[in-house]
Amino acid sequence: MNKRQVTTISILTALLFNLPLFAQDNAESKQSDSIILDKGKKENILNNADSPFEYKKALDISLFSIGITEWTACLLNEHFSETEKWNGKLLEKSNVNAFDRFFMHSYNNTISTISDITVYTTVALPLLTMATSDDYIKIAFMYAETMLLATGTARVLKNCVDRNRPYMYYEGGPSSDIEEGDYLNSWLSGHTTNAFAAAVFTAYTFSSYNPDSKWKIPVWIGSLSFATTTGVLRVLSGNHFATDVISGAILGSACGFLVPYLHKTKNTVITPLPAGIAITIKY
Repeated sequence: MNKRQVTTISILTALLFNLPLFAQDNAESKQSDSIILDKGKKENILNNADSPFEYKKALDISLFSIGITEWTACLLNEHFSETEKWNGKLLEKSNVNAFDRFFMHSYNNTISTISDITVYTTVALPLLTMATSDDYIKIAFMYAETMLLATGTARVLKNCVDRNRPYMYYEGGPSSDIEEGDYLNSWLSGHTTNAFAAAVFTAYTFSSYNPDSKWKIPVWIGSLSFATTTGVLRVLSGNHFATDVISGAILGSACGFLVPYLHKTKNTVITPLPAGIAITIKY
């Protein structure tokens, strides 16, 4: 079973399994329900509306199952697929497109290690939002979905596309990674995907919980700066081409934004009635 077969099976399985759930979520999102409430229940309902995010069962099951399916498929691929051995010959830089060739570098272990530190730091940034909100369990839940989806999708794409890392065009590449076949996993950058997923998630959720905070812009700038630094270091260390990093930034940003966005609290309209209140919920 080759990489593309495993990837195709994983994607089809994940999509087919989740189509009914997505359909259910979509159907529910078009509903508009009026709920007549006793005055005594008014306070509880309004308190629930304080959070900008909410759990959505169908969506949550879909996101977790897709991420788990992607990771399972990739682990099976790594177990059953044979590692392609390097033939010992350096690759020709002239075969690299002009844009990537301009930025490519030989391997630098020190810079590579620093990029590991910056990505771990960025991945920890959501603790900032959790520390400023009582809704930390929900934030952690959404963040788990975000990272599971981001890392799983990145890993599937890596298994689908073989691309030599930049250090394969120079002397002095990391021998252990080359022996393990990791030299073919250049596209896309997993470090950058993780960093941007965490950075965008942090900034978006912080802004949602603190819409009037003077720290919104600094949090956005700081989070994206950490993520960008990771991407730049992955290029300078010879682990990735510039297009690998750009692709990872796009994927990570999409996951970091879409997961919390899809959990946004429903828009509610409260109308006073003689017997209590009516709340119209628009999905």
